[in-house]
Amino acid sequence: MTLLVAGVQDGKVWIVADTQISGGTLELRDREHIAKIVPGPRSLIGFAGDIATGQKLSEEAAIADSLEGALEILTAATQHGGVDFALAFLDEEAKLFRVSSGAAERVTTLHLGSQAAFETFQRLRHTSEPSFAPQALKIFMAGAPQPVPDDLLTAIRTMCELFATHQDRDVGGWVVPYFLDDTGSHVCDYSYGTSDPVLDDIPPGDIVPHGTQGGGGAQLSFTGLRGAEGWTVYWLQLPGGVVHLKGPDGKYKSHRLSGTPTQFLAKCMEILGVSAELFVSDRPSGAIERISIAVDAAGQPVMVVAGHSNGAMTMSTPNPRSPFVATPRMPPSKDGDSPLKRKLTIELDEKSKSAILKLSTGQSATLGVVELEELLDTLGGIRSQLEPSVPTAFPNGESLRLTDNPSWRAFRKPHPQTAGVVLCIRSATLGWQSFHLPPHEVANLGRYLINNMFE
Repeated sequence: MTLLVAGVQDGKVWIVADTQISGGTLELRDREHIAKIVPGPRSLIGFAGDIATGQKLSEEAAIADSLEGALEILTAATQHGGVDFALAFLDEEAKLFRVSSGAAERVTTLHLGSQAAFETFQRLRHTSEPSFAPQALKIFMAGAPQPVPDDLLTAIRTMCELFATHQDRDVGGWVVPYFLDDTGSHVCDYSYGTSDPVLDDIPPGDIVPHGTQGGGGAQLSFTGLRGAEGWTVYWLQLPGGVVHLKGPDGKYKSHRLSGTPTQFLAKCMEILGVSAELFVSDRPSGAIERISIAVDAAGQPVMVVAGHSNGAMTMSTPNPRSPFVATPRMPPSKDGDSPLKRKLTIELDEKSKSAILKLSTGQSATLGVVELEELLDTLGGIRSQLEPSVPTAFPNGESLRLTDNPSWRAFRKPHPQTAGVVLCIRSATLGWQSFHLPPHEVANLGRYLINNMFE
């Protein structure tokens, strides 16, 4: 059986599906899991039913030049039953169709496959209180270089929980999520897992270790490939995973690779020639480059996610003995696609003396340090005039660039119009920045620093 769920939100179509195979021929059963969503340049096609037919026709429809051509292929395939399709197609706008029994219907939501699994999915999705693992940290993170529909994030998390609670075992494997917007089809990266039940044993603020097979924890990482079409899924406790890669013939093929995260990534490059990223790492953490601090209603930090220079991510919680729900957000991959990169790319020259800006129109400019600093200052001034303005509230859970142990200078009322203190802080990315703190904020900051000194 299959469970595929899809919807339309904010002009985007999203689709999630499981990968488990049940029924069918022995040859397919031996493979255990299969991708049930096929992406095209302007489309996403998912299927439920006969695996061989669904996969073959989805691949054909994915390369169709028009919506009419894709619908013609899929409606003909469903005339005699045995397989149903979900078609998302970018045709002036992203549209979603259910194709079944020789007919196509435009819809805003749909599901294919197991009705029992979908009913469980709906119950879990509409449960107001999330499930907790006793004395453990349950982790779900997801994102993409493009804004991801909120309904897709909910669907991924819900389907992950479904696999652990649905007793019929007719659906399972891992969640494959895609969405289609006005720029094309995109994989949504995510990580889902649970730590070992160790929160009573770790001091506040310490790193929460990855779950272990012996301790009852688990960690799954699902990420799109960088510079190639496909994705990887990796289990830290296995250890190993699958690389789903589009070959020169246009067909997707899955490759199983074993090993630690470092070994797995090396095999991706050595055997398949692709660059991959994982949410998990077995390497010592490098310096922290970005940090995401999620706070509760009282403004107190409850979860911190740190992104390190070597690509690793670590998590900590200041109060591990109190239940909490937090929503930290991950930054886009350095190597991933983004709307900006389609218009402008920036490279460093070989001697690290200048930056090379390349426009999609083919024009380029080389900027030295002084010119680049002038550009940054100009862009900052323009940003200050744009709407919406930078929020005054703390960006709860957002990923922020971190400067470690910055140089700083403070000056008491250096000008008649700057009563209080002017605080100057060095940023390695933006240079020296100055901030005027009026007297009452100087007092507030001073009290906070005195009351929160740490050894």
